[in-house]
Formats: sequence, structure tokens, C-alpha cells
Amino acid sequence: MLPDEFIISISDNGKGFSAAPPVAIEPGGGRTVAEGDGLGNMRHRIEGLGGRFEIFSRPGEGTQVRISLPMTQ
Repeated sequence: MLPDEFIISISDNGKGFSAAPPVAIEPGGGRTVAEGDGLGNMRHRIEGLGGRFEIFSRPGEGTQVRISLPMTQ
């Protein structure tokens, strides 16, 4: 975390899913089967603002979505 960075983190303790490379793609990468319109649109919008969009999940362990945005004047 940077001092000039705003972080949003949302997590649950649900079923989770495999966040192997189909979801954990490099910024600016193409759409994958696991990353449909909703996640792809969120990633695109956050990256367009200069931020990062990350998903951490494992089957049976829930999911965490973390968004980092730069604080600008």
C-alpha cells in the first residue's frame, strides 16, 4: 500500500472458486472464460483510472476483491 493510495477490500466466506490464471490475468490482458463481462468491466474501469483490480479466491475458502486507486489532486 502506498501513502497516496485508496484501497477498497471486499471479502466473504462463501464457496470461493479457482482463481488460477483464468481470473488472475495480467493488467490489460484479454478476457478469459472465468472473467466474464462483470469482472472484466470492473477491471477495465479501475485500470482506466490508474488503479489495480485483484481477486483472491480458493474453492471452499471464500473470495476477496481488492481495488487500489491512486489519490489524485
